[in-house]
Amino acid sequence: MEWPGTVRVGLLRLDLAVPGARSLKDRRRAVVGLRDRLRARFDVSVHEVHDTERPDVGRLLVTTGGLDAAVVGRVLDQVVALADRAGDLSLQHVEREVVSWPTPGGGL
Repeated sequence: MEWPGTVRVGLLRLDLAVPGARSLKDRRRAVVGLRDRLRARFDVSVHEVHDTERPDVGRLLVTTGGLDAAVVGRVLDQVVALADRAGDLSLQHVEREVVSWPTPGGGL
């Protein structure tokens, strides 16, 4: 099998506010809803990462990959746009990065 020279990996961290959430169960319901919508609509991996016991704060990590950095970047932009339109959540902060990953035969 011939490997391309470099794969692009897209990474997003979405910090979310969950207005009206009074319990961790309320937060989970809202965050899982967004997670499931992102997975269904885009070819991405989505992981919940909660480093707080506050029910009104959530965080998702989103990853995707491909050979074309522009395509990977567009997918990340679309994910952010969908998250920003989520009615039960408020997008507070986004960290975004596209990194290059050499593949076997391509310098690894």
